Amino acid sequence: MKIRLGFVSNSSSSSFVCDVCGRAESGMDISLRDFDMIHCVNNHTFCTCESTEDIPDDIDYYECPEKYCPVCSFLTFSQWDLSKYLEKRTEIPREEVFNEVKKLNPRRKKLYDNEYIIYACSKSNINRDSLMTEVKQKFATYSDFYKFIHGK
Repeated sequence: MKIRLGFVSNSSSSSFVCDVCGRAESGMDISLRDFDMIHCVNNHTFCTCESTEDIPDDIDYYECPEKYCPVCSFLTFSQWDLSKYLEKRTEIPREEVFNEVKKLNPRRKKLYDNEYIIYACSKSNINRDSLMTEVKQKFATYSDFYKFIHGK
């Protein structure tokens, strides 16, 4: 028989990261509600305090409607959404950005969305703050935006 001491990851452990503030939480036999987080129908996870409206007590914390989500309401971007949008808008390949990152750190194995965003905005002379306005003017709903970034 094996005895393990300390944290052991298994199917009863969960972790969650807020797409708005970046807060990360994890634990054993824990749910989104335990961390005051919620997951919308478009796969954004956010702290309940970030919601655009008061969240009803009976809401499904794993299938929250778009109207409560600050990302779906275009109040903020998730890093992933913004990087995908900039890939389409600027047509700068992720490989180009990753090669620049590897020049600084040859052992790097992964390009982070935020690194892509910084590079694409800088190279294309894009004001990151004006992107939200641009997206709001171009897309009526998050569903339209989603179709664009996924090429549908």
